[in-house]
Amino acid sequence: MANQRDRPRVPWVSCVRNQKLDFRGLQGQERHERRIAKDADGKKLRLRHINPDAKFTALVAVKEDDKWRYQHVRPDEAETHEDMSLVKFWRAHKKRHGAVEDPRSTFVCENICTLIPKEYFELPSAERMTTEELIQMSIDWCESEYGEGSVIHARADMDESHPYGGWIDMYVAPIHTFNVGGSKTKQKTIISTNQANKTIASRYGVSTKETYTPIQDSWSNYAARMTGQPIVRGEDKAITGREHENPNAYAARQEKQAKREAESARRNERIADSAREYVVEQLQELRAKKDVLEDELEESKAKALSLTERVCNHESRMKHLTSLLKRFEANMQKMWEVITAVSTKHIDGVGGELLSKLNDAGVQLPDVLINEHKRRAKSVQQQSSRQASPRPSGTPVARSDKRAASPQQLASQEPPRHELPKSYATMRR
Repeated sequence: MANQRDRPRVPWVSCVRNQKLDFRGLQGQERHERRIAKDADGKKLRLRHINPDAKFTALVAVKEDDKWRYQHVRPDEAETHEDMSLVKFWRAHKKRHGAVEDPRSTFVCENICTLIPKEYFELPSAERMTTEELIQMSIDWCESEYGEGSVIHARADMDESHPYGGWIDMYVAPIHTFNVGGSKTKQKTIISTNQANKTIASRYGVSTKETYTPIQDSWSNYAARMTGQPIVRGEDKAITGREHENPNAYAARQEKQAKREAESARRNERIADSAREYVVEQLQELRAKKDVLEDELEESKAKALSLTERVCNHESRMKHLTSLLKRFEANMQKMWEVITAVSTKHIDGVGGELLSKLNDAGVQLPDVLINEHKRRAKSVQQQSSRQASPRPSGTPVARSDKRAASPQQLASQEPPRHELPKSYATMRR
């Protein structure tokens, strides 16, 4: 038995499933246990809820010498294994008790299934019962309700892929002994599911049509007490209003639902693949544009570098030209000062002759120098004419504030600074 530990008391739902069987129903259950199914043409079919990768088909419990023996059955031996023969064990049970079938009923057996909640199997192995212990627990409970020795066979399927916990199938053939014809000595033993149902109804004080309700309560309470876990029964059918669904119909509905979910998953996967392809294409286009922009950027950087170098070269050349121009202007200024000084001091002598010769030779002379030469020549001529003609007596001498300077005075004066011709200023700009 599992160790009881402190854990949240979340209810684990369990239940009991009942199904009365006639002899043909018992044979059908044996075929199901052996995993034998055929279509309309007699070909074998694989049951839809069977897991093909399971190591074992089932763990069965069979009774030998009033003791239960447990046997694992592999998928390859399930069809012929002797421990899977329900009809054989039913006949042996009938022979052992010297019983006959109930003449008032066609039912020869009852299939009782107890559900172990799936949460129980999620516990650590040290905290829960083994499968053999769970089967024995179900057998003990079933015989406490249907009578001692009533269970002829038990099985725990190990290859089903259902989403719930573990179903434990038990086949019950209740034994009932009574006196025949009012005799106190003559007795008759029969296998009767109806008589067992009446006994259970009398025990719980309900009608024979209401015996399944106390059975459900009895199993959930027993399982919770034996496992030490919060196992409770499901909601009553009278409260939920749900109708029982045939296992085959339920399996078919689950299969359709699984197909719809699989189709939806495939459709979503196709959409996701299309989205991924679109994203990859867009990413490739963006990478191509990025490469083009990077190439254009490199070209622009190269052009900018080339323009920068050219600008630097032009700036260097402009600085050099500016320096040369300044030196040229300084030299020209000195040259004009020298020419002006020479022409001013010797305007009447060699300077005048020099200017005349230069002018006659067609040399372009500055206007200021030519005008100065003409003014000086005119001044000298006027002075010479005044000295040649004597002034009459009694004629007042006209004085002027500005007297003509003599050649000696002109030579001693500071020569005027002249601006450069406009042609040179234009060239500098």
